[in-house]
Amino acid sequence: PRAGGPRGAARAGGPRGGGPRGAARAGGVASPSRPRWLSLLAPGAVLVLALAGYLVFVPIRHAEPGRLTSLLVGKPGILGLPAKPYSSQAQVASASGLAALAAASVASPDTTGSWESIWVARGALASQVSVRVLVDQLPTASQAALVQREMGTVYLTPTVLTYRRTGSVTVPGTTIQGVSYAAPKTASAPELYRMLVTLRSGRAVSEVDVGGRAPVRQPALALARRQLALLNAGEPGFSLAVVSFPTIATLVWWLVALACAAAAAAVPRLVVASSHRRAARRAAIARQQFQMRGAKVLRRRAPRGKKAPPGRRKGR
Repeated sequence: PRAGGPRGAARAGGPRGGGPRGAARAGGVASPSRPRWLSLLAPGAVLVLALAGYLVFVPIRHAEPGRLTSLLVGKPGILGLPAKPYSSQAQVASASGLAALAAASVASPDTTGSWESIWVARGALASQVSVRVLVDQLPTASQAALVQREMGTVYLTPTVLTYRRTGSVTVPGTTIQGVSYAAPKTASAPELYRMLVTLRSGRAVSEVDVGGRAPVRQPALALARRQLALLNAGEPGFSLAVVSFPTIATLVWWLVALACAAAAAAVPRLVVASSHRRAARRAAIARQQFQMRGAKVLRRRAPRGKKAPPGRRKGR
């Protein structure tokens, strides 16, 4: 019979209709290449998004005042002073006595900082000469100019010091401004000299303070020129901000990202495998129903009194 012949069997679920490709067509299942393609694309997209989120949410940005040492002279170059500073440490901006610097540290803590280095003579020259170099980093050049003007008011006036002002100096073509002081010799103390110099380059302001028992005007100005040259070379592009990635947060973030990527790779295959199983079940049911209908047709067409072909179930 036509319904039960090879063509009918092929259409209903025979060798052609019941094979994997036929089942895939019957159930609307995608070809095997699609899950492989998705299994590569989906986890890749997850990892790209995880990297973008990691760079936005995990890093901690903070100011590192120690970076200011790159804007400070390494050696004072003055006779009697050691190469290594006696003290080198960060300074608290709010305790500087400069209102503009303190306000900048509150408004922009990541871009404001101060560092101070002090050199003191030792041995036979002890207490005869000392040098202090301070550098302040501000958020903008205009704020740096304001801090330098304030330094001129606070640090370069004789009202702040017990010394007698002996003169001032301004180096043409630079931001160097200095004031020299002297303390007269007394019965208990020798004559002392002091030179205070302020200078600025871009967003950085520096102060050079040289004191000793001999005139220090020339050594102080030479040191100020070296300090200004260092600021001119290092200040452009300089940043106090340091970006760090916490270890625990990084570990947790990437463990979760890898788990999500693995799930994204597995889900398409699981979905396709489930679709194939459903299609196979539908094809099996279709073959069973076809066989049942074919057996009934054969029994109805068999001559009377003749038994149905062996292996066929008796109809009701």
